[in-house]
Amino acid sequence: MAEVQTIDPYGTLLSDVLADLGAATRQAYEKDLKDFSREYLKLPKGQEAGAVRQLLAGGFETANALVRDYRADMDTRRELSSSTINRRLSTLRKLVQAAHRRSIVSWSIDVPNIKDEPVHNADGPDLDDMRRIVFHVAKDESAKGRRGYAIIRLMADLGLRRGAVINMDLNDLDLPKRIRVRLKGREKKRWKDLPPETCAALRRWLAVHPTRSKSRVGPVFVNLVPGWNARISGSAIYEIVTEFSEAAGCRTRPHGIRHSAITNAIVNAATLGETLDSVMQFSDHADFRMVLRYRNASKKAQKKFANANAATFGDPLAR
Repeated sequence: MAEVQTIDPYGTLLSDVLADLGAATRQAYEKDLKDFSREYLKLPKGQEAGAVRQLLAGGFETANALVRDYRADMDTRRELSSSTINRRLSTLRKLVQAAHRRSIVSWSIDVPNIKDEPVHNADGPDLDDMRRIVFHVAKDESAKGRRGYAIIRLMADLGLRRGAVINMDLNDLDLPKRIRVRLKGREKKRWKDLPPETCAALRRWLAVHPTRSKSRVGPVFVNLVPGWNARISGSAIYEIVTEFSEAAGCRTRPHGIRHSAITNAIVNAATLGETLDSVMQFSDHADFRMVLRYRNASKKAQKKFANANAATFGDPLAR
């Protein structure tokens, strides 16, 4: 993380708190503060101390209202897991506790955790609705439409999470065969086979990618603000999916599309000669409550499931 800018006494407080932590805990705190500062408060890079100031300077009512809104943003808008949300709330509480011990504030955060749900609400569009979404967005020839089509195909065909789409870089593409993605909870990216239809969607977006012609490095998916083509955010992907799906007459969210991909994989498992263990490999779940328990599943199943999902929608661009 960028060096924290000192805004006394808030910058000093943050520096002291981070200095007292072990390496792993410090890294987790920094990640949580970065999310609070940049994803929620929209502060510039390296302004985590400014986020602490905004949290502490307004008093009890203002701070608790801010944290409640932050919790709602993570839960409702970004659909983060309950464990992630509650950990980030805990980080903010501990910062306020440290400020209290230093007599900077005389109050505490009074916002409770959200209920720890072992299984996400995974309702997603059915097959007919997914076809409507895919064919609707495929007709949009604008850069925005091409970007949206590639994002939706990656989620619908490969069952990717938003985070995997966001973190894809241009050097993670080995077209036409495969892409490399970062799976949830893992630092190292892993390769996934790519169906031809998904590859076509990616190539169509790359043809109008704002920065790809200048450099072969950087994010695959960027915003379309002229002169500021930064990596796309989770909130932006949420808006892309909801906007295009709503225009198709069947509003859904990113996790809904992932759910449909996994549902299709379960339906296709018997036809493809695979088991639910292989579905877990395809969906990258670590919890048996989502798709039973992990066992030694065939790695080739991921390619089968992705191809079967992609074939469900065909390739509107080839018509």
